[in-house]
Amino acid sequence: MRILFINNRFPPYHVGGSGISCLRVAESLSKKHDVFILTSSYGLKKKTADANVFRLLHYLSINEKNLFLKRITQLKSAFLARDNYSITGKLIKKLKPDVVNIGQMDDLSLFPVLAVQESKVPFTFSLNNYWPMYARQYFLEGQKSFRWYIRTKLLGEDIFPKLKFNPMSAQTRVFKDEYVKAGFKPDTITVVGAGLNHEELNAGPKKDLSNKVRLLCCGRIVEEKGIDIAIEAVAYLVKVLKFSKVSLDIIGIGEPRYIRSLKDLVSSLSMEEFVHFKDIIPNEMMMRLYQDYDILLFPFRWVEPLGLTVIEAMAKGVIVIATNKGGPSELISDRQTGLLVSSEAPRDFALKIEELIKNPELVESIRSKALDLVRRNYTVDSFVPRIEAFFEKAIA
Repeated sequence: MRILFINNRFPPYHVGGSGISCLRVAESLSKKHDVFILTSSYGLKKKTADANVFRLLHYLSINEKNLFLKRITQLKSAFLARDNYSITGKLIKKLKPDVVNIGQMDDLSLFPVLAVQESKVPFTFSLNNYWPMYARQYFLEGQKSFRWYIRTKLLGEDIFPKLKFNPMSAQTRVFKDEYVKAGFKPDTITVVGAGLNHEELNAGPKKDLSNKVRLLCCGRIVEEKGIDIAIEAVAYLVKVLKFSKVSLDIIGIGEPRYIRSLKDLVSSLSMEEFVHFKDIIPNEMMMRLYQDYDILLFPFRWVEPLGLTVIEAMAKGVIVIATNKGGPSELISDRQTGLLVSSEAPRDFALKIEELIKNPELVESIRSKALDLVRRNYTVDSFVPRIEAFFEKAIA
């Protein structure tokens, strides 16, 4: 097959797990198929293209605070969004793919999707976040004010009724259920899972949490990820549970306002000694770095589609403590392959950390069973046949 993936960002210029997922799938499929990537020039000063990766699309994020400059940027984005339609259509004609897979489209507009569908080439969607759901809600359920009509026409959001969201793939059953609840038909969504490469599976030596507990939060630093809950959990562990041999590293980039609020929180709790912020790290380096940590804290507030970092941590022998909802609730069996917390209370996360500190047998049991789970269900060997079948069905 000749497969074209479209995603808003692609490594090494990416934020969050969508780009990494796209990279892993593309690399796995490229061993048997001709694989191409169309993405934006995010992170670059100009567009680039090589034999397989085309960083040609305009990235349309609007961050201007000044109202006049914001309106100018919106007008510019209106033209660039329509150029994304042209870019996508021309590349499809050039590459002649058998199937196009549409991934995360945030900040690209809906025009590349329209270009794909008008090309008459078979297409699929990978549901890595909520953008189709949000687009549907905005167009069908949004308040139809004059401002709404101007915005939808200017940014091309009025083309939504022309788009066909079928077939789609989801990484977990839980995430599929979220789309079904939002009005998407269940028979249009196939659960395909996700997979790591075999060389990424290595739990490393035994963990001794009695000397020091090394905690990790990584990925996009945004409010729905609940990083503030992790910080407060560390404060509870230190101040209330009287365990001071602990550190929390927060690795990633995200919303500047939220990051400032997190740093203010650290200061107000006098946790500077225990909590440290680090810049985003390339994924191949991050996969090696996991083994420097004991526990991944994943206190998210929203319904997480999958939680790619959960699978990565499991594969590296890092125990995951996560909120009991979304993708992680499907990946983790409590006290078997990780620990689940039923609330967003920092105290409850701190108590789970304390439980692991006091129970080394539970630590090693969870590490072993989590790695076995990844080996059974979340490697490219199990994932690639499912995604190939999904694409082949779309082509048929």
